[in-house]
Amino acid sequence: MTDRILEQKLNLLFELNPLAAIEWDIKFQVVDWNQSAIEIFGYTKEEAMGRNILELVAPKESHLSLHQVFQSLFQQAEKSNNINENITKTGEIITCDWHNHPLIDIQGQRMGGLSIVQKITSQNQTTQALVISENITQHKVAEQQLREQAAILQAFVDYTPVPIALFDKEMRYLVANRCWLVDNNLVEQNIIGRSHYEVFPDLPDRWKEGHQRCLAGETESCEADPLLRKNGSIDYVRWQTLPWRDAQGEIGGILMYSEIVTERVKTEEERRNLAAIVSNTSDFISIASLEGKLLYVNPAGLELTGLNSLEVAMTQEITNLFSPKEHESVFQSITEIMTKGKWQGERTFQHFITKAEIAAHANVVLIKDPATSQPLYLGAIIRDIRATKAAERQLQQKINQEELLNRMTNNIRSSLDFNEILQKAVMEIRNFLAVDDCHFTKYIPEDDQGVSYWEVLQEEKIPGTPETPRIYPTSVVGVISGKLLDLQTIRVDNSETCTDAPTQETLQLFGIKSVVILPSLLGDGMFVSFSCINYQQPRIWLDEEVELLELVMEQLAIALNQADLYQKAESRATELEEILRELQRTQGQLVQSEKMSSLGQLVAGVAHEINNPVNFIYGNLTHANEYSQDLIRLIELYQQHYPNPVAEIETESEAIDLEFLLTDLPQLLN
Repeated sequence: MTDRILEQKLNLLFELNPLAAIEWDIKFQVVDWNQSAIEIFGYTKEEAMGRNILELVAPKESHLSLHQVFQSLFQQAEKSNNINENITKTGEIITCDWHNHPLIDIQGQRMGGLSIVQKITSQNQTTQALVISENITQHKVAEQQLREQAAILQAFVDYTPVPIALFDKEMRYLVANRCWLVDNNLVEQNIIGRSHYEVFPDLPDRWKEGHQRCLAGETESCEADPLLRKNGSIDYVRWQTLPWRDAQGEIGGILMYSEIVTERVKTEEERRNLAAIVSNTSDFISIASLEGKLLYVNPAGLELTGLNSLEVAMTQEITNLFSPKEHESVFQSITEIMTKGKWQGERTFQHFITKAEIAAHANVVLIKDPATSQPLYLGAIIRDIRATKAAERQLQQKINQEELLNRMTNNIRSSLDFNEILQKAVMEIRNFLAVDDCHFTKYIPEDDQGVSYWEVLQEEKIPGTPETPRIYPTSVVGVISGKLLDLQTIRVDNSETCTDAPTQETLQLFGIKSVVILPSLLGDGMFVSFSCINYQQPRIWLDEEVELLELVMEQLAIALNQADLYQKAESRATELEEILRELQRTQGQLVQSEKMSSLGQLVAGVAHEINNPVNFIYGNLTHANEYSQDLIRLIELYQQHYPNPVAEIETESEAIDLEFLLTDLPQLLN
């Protein structure tokens, strides 16, 4: 191979390389600048030559770090790879993958470096491009020297990080780098000089037709071209073909870039599927920076929180998604995530527009760099559990209703006292439904004055509720009374929006905001009703609540009928007891009368027997009195004429207390 041909190949590989190729000297000044570099950075070759490469394409804040990278390239004499943010001529910030390699001449002296650069692009704004780029090993030290040219050509080919091959007009291999050989399973074969169609006999005709168009001067490419293998498998090939020209400007053959990207296509398909799942899932999925700045929110998350767009979401802090009362605990959770790598639990979000609270279950993880394990982002999957919570509340409410019904049934059946049954029922219902007022009424068809009305038998209300009537005349509540007597349930959520004007007028007369009244007809023909009332604010009565009241009313009707029967039976028993007592009294009186008759006869006989001695005694009392008076006068005469009696008489007088005897005896006989 002549020096001229090698020189042409070198120039073609440099100029027509689909990646940017930049040669720079030991002062970091640009020595060569190919067409791809012009397209990426926007500077023409004339504008770039002689300028410091760092000042030309790197932002000022990264000059120091990149200068250290290039210096270490010379010190270690080994290739390096780094991904940087770069700046174009127009000021656009782009991300590029740099593969750098020191250039050393045949004497071992460092001459500069060669950088192969590829701009990192994205597909669908979410795919991180898999960029391959590599430095070539040698730079042309002197294009006049054949060995240096050959070394640079070989280095350029070998270190280009993408599979490339150079063909002549007959599609025979002139050059193929190692990436080409590895990618196409040709490492053990010598393909130089062989026809491309001999090496790959199963190439599709459309590719061959494309090669001919390229030899005619066209450039063609494809990002993922399916290739059916003989074994039935399908590989995807990313390729680009473009003509190369000799020194006279004539097309000398084709430069081909071809890479098996089957894994990349599968990865991209999986990524698209994942992106579709993320976009279409009903769960809130988001990514935030470690500082708590939102970077991505899927459509379901935007809808859930009321954010208008992803752009609006990206202006928010993660804490802004939560109810203010949750902020402190959210900060604690973030601290736990940074320590343990994950957190899950329930949180309350807040809608940005309506400010409504949203119950949700959150799973938050710390996303790390797979290579370095350095924390990168916070990822969250959040599920709206309002429906679940509502179902749980409904289930719990159903359980509570059943417990209430069972408790009331037991309480009702444990007593046959009419008032006690009503008191327990009214109190239980008011507490359970948390209404302002709950009362039980019965209908009085007509009193002594010919007035019909509903009378409150039992009432339970919260403190502060206005005093309510005990009597509701039908002349005042006529419309409602008529419906109740027809056994129609009255159910009004908001009296202000009630469509029945007479009913609305009656409710507003008593200051009622919302009410539900259930009527019932007891066994004795008595109409009763059970009312739940709100005076302070409207209330939407749930079907489950009305059904509960209907069940309670049924139990009450049964219990009240039983209580009524018991009271009637008890009243009849009382009457029978009174009759029995009256019979017992009458019987006792008869017995007593018989006893008194017998006793009278006995007393009459005894009186007759006693009457004779009594008459005798009574008949002689006058004479005894006269005799005693005579004796007393005689003693007084003795005392008058014989004032100093003998000692024996004096002693006897003192012994019988003569002075007392003379005073008491006349009184005794009187």
